[in-house]
This record gives sequence, C-alpha cells and structure tokens, in this order.
Amino acid sequence: KWIAAIKRDEGPLFKISKATKVCSLHFLEADYWGNVASGHCLLKDEAVPSIFPFRKTKPPRKPPRQRTSSAIPAYKKKCTELHPPADSPMDLASAPDENEAPQQEIVADQNVLQEPAPTIHSELTKAIAVLEAQLATAKDQASKQQAELAEQAVQLSKARAELASCRPELETANNKLKAQNKELDVLRSELVTSQQCMDKLKTQYAPFGIEKFEECDEDIQFYTGLPDYATFVDLLDYLDPGENGCNIMRHHSTRIHKNQDYRGRPQKVSVPNQLFMVLIKLRLGMFHQHLGHLFSVSVSTVSRIFSIWVDFMYLQLTALTIWMSRRAIDEAMPLAFVEKYQSTRVLLDATEIRCEVPSSFVTQSGLYSHYKSTHTLKGLIGVSPDGLTTFVSELFTGSTSDRECVRRSGFLDLDFDIGDSVMADKGFRIDDLV
Repeated sequence: KWIAAIKRDEGPLFKISKATKVCSLHFLEADYWGNVASGHCLLKDEAVPSIFPFRKTKPPRKPPRQRTSSAIPAYKKKCTELHPPADSPMDLASAPDENEAPQQEIVADQNVLQEPAPTIHSELTKAIAVLEAQLATAKDQASKQQAELAEQAVQLSKARAELASCRPELETANNKLKAQNKELDVLRSELVTSQQCMDKLKTQYAPFGIEKFEECDEDIQFYTGLPDYATFVDLLDYLDPGENGCNIMRHHSTRIHKNQDYRGRPQKVSVPNQLFMVLIKLRLGMFHQHLGHLFSVSVSTVSRIFSIWVDFMYLQLTALTIWMSRRAIDEAMPLAFVEKYQSTRVLLDATEIRCEVPSSFVTQSGLYSHYKSTHTLKGLIGVSPDGLTTFVSELFTGSTSDRECVRRSGFLDLDFDIGDSVMADKGFRIDDLV
C-alpha cells in the first residue's frame, strides 16, 4: 500500500531496504495514536501516507464571459466618430450655402473700388522712408566695419614685422638648445660610464664579508670549510639566529639575566657575517685583532661575537644526529674498504687542542699532556670510511687516557650492528670494551 501511495517503483536508483523510510509530514494527524508518552509519534497499523503534491486538486477555471451580438467593436466606434454619415442633420446644418460666396466676393470688390488714392500714396511714402533709414544704418555699419578691418590690417602688418624681426632670435635660441642637448647627451653617457666604473670598483674593493664570496665556492671552502655558499645559507637557516640575532642575544641574556628579554637591534656586523667570522676563526684560527681589521670592528666586539655564537651553535648543533646507519655506511663505502675492511663502521681517533695554562695547580696537572708536552684538551672524533664525521665527543683534560675517553664519551652507547668493527690506532687498547 505504501509503495502504491508514494507512486515510486523500485529500480536502479531506488531500492527498498530496512533503512528506507517515509517522512512523517506525508501522514495525517488521524494516522497517529494520541496521548503517547515521552512525546513520541506512533503510527496506526492501517496508516498510509496520503499527503503529496500530486494529490492536491487544482482550483476550477472561471467560465468564459458571455458576449452579445449587439455590441459594437471599438474600432467601428472610432470609424463612426471620425466619419459620420453623409445624411446626418449635423452635416446638413453646417454645409455652406452656394449662394453666399458670390455675395461676399462682390462686397470685397466694391470696398476696394471705394478706397481713396491719397491713402495709398501716403502709405507708400512711409514705406520708402523706412527703407531709406534702414539703408543709411546699413551704410554706417559697413563704414565702421571697413574702419575696423583697416585697423586690423595695420595691426597684422605690425605683427608680421615683429615676427620677422624675432625669427633670427628664435633660430639662435634653437641652435643653442640643440647644442645644450648634445652636451646633455655627452654628460649622460659619461654618467653611465662613471656609474659602471663605480660598480666595478665596489665589486673589486667590496668590504670583507660573505657577500663578497657568493659566487666563489673555492673561497667559501677556504674560509669556512663548507663546500659552497648554498651550504652556508642552509646552515644559517638551521641555526635560526632570528632577526638581527635576537634568538642568540635572547639566549645569552637569559643565561646571564633570566628575567630579561632581548629583542635585538641592528648591529654593525650583520648576522650572516657574524657566522662567517666564527667559521673563519674555527677554520683558520685567525687572531681576534686580524678579524677586527677584516670586519672593521674592535677586538672586544670580535671576542663577544665569537663567545656568544659558539655557545649558541653548541646548543643548536648538538641536537643533530650525525651517527650514520649501517646501510648508509655501506652505500658510501669506498672500494678499498669494500675489498679489505667491509665490516668497518667507524674510524676512531683522539685529538688534542692546546689551551691556556690555568692558575690552579691541580687543574694544571690534569690538563698537562705528556704526549704533547703542553696543556691540552682531548676529545674523540669518529669518521666514516668515506670521510664523513659521525661522532664527536666532549673535551676531557689532556692527561686523560684514550681508553678512559672512550669509556666516558658515550661512544660505547652508540647504535652498532652485529659484526661491525671499529678501526683505531694501535695505541687504543679498547678491544675488551668494544
């Protein structure tokens, strides 16, 4: 019953299932049970949907209007008003009498014959006088116009004479203008040449900085140890020093004054050049005084920049994982290692850096290295078979043994695979530790 009521047959676009439902708005109020608890609506068993747009009855059409045959159309009414019948009493009353026209003409002819001749003469005399006055006025106006034209002709001749006298001056001024334009063109060409020379001089004698070596990867590698300028930019982006070095100074100010916020301000040495200065110091070991001359700053400024940047770089770079996986080692392993030392995971060695002599005698004895015969700091460096640094330890006192450095550096806690071997100098007696 419901399918017949909704007039919907099953097809590819309509399938009846358990989820098929009919909206409650298609049922009458009489189809529901009344007084149901909780306000729910329950249909009666015999209820069938009956409210649909196609069941609504259309209103009846109005009957056609009755027309009488005696009614005169509108266009016929207009015709009768514009052209009344010929035998209507109005036309008969307004028709002129044929006998009246000759009488009027006769009366007019008689009046003309009865007018006296002196009256006509006086009227002609007046008309002639008026015409003579108009003629005299026209002659006066013509004479005035001729005088004005003569005066204008005189003025025109004077203007022509003045123009003829000004032509030589105008030609002279034009010649001067052409000469000045030529001089201006020469000056412009000289200005362009001077500007090009200035640009060349600026490029040749540019201030010392990273901008000077953007196009020279060889110089970048010499001063910083990085392969090219793009790598330098990537390193700077990773460190994220912030605008005007605000992140660096914020870390430094927080370390000294914990409640102080440093927003950063423009400095004489730009942030990229500060990193460039630090890398030069680490790469070439230049003195602060020499770096001050290169970057046109004081020695104290160089010292401050170096100490702040080293702390900041330590915090940022120690978070990097440089230890390579076994798969990466195998993919980049040189042929000589593949043939003879295929299981090598890392090449380990110790390095010592000379340091200043401390005032404490206890510290002096700890820093003294018998191998270098001076006061040093010792650290471990691990290198992959292809030459990439994969491990850097903290620094220990120069008197610390290699075995103790290996044990305390965290090298033994690295993620080694079964079968990996460590290549080290014969002085490294760590066979029992690895």
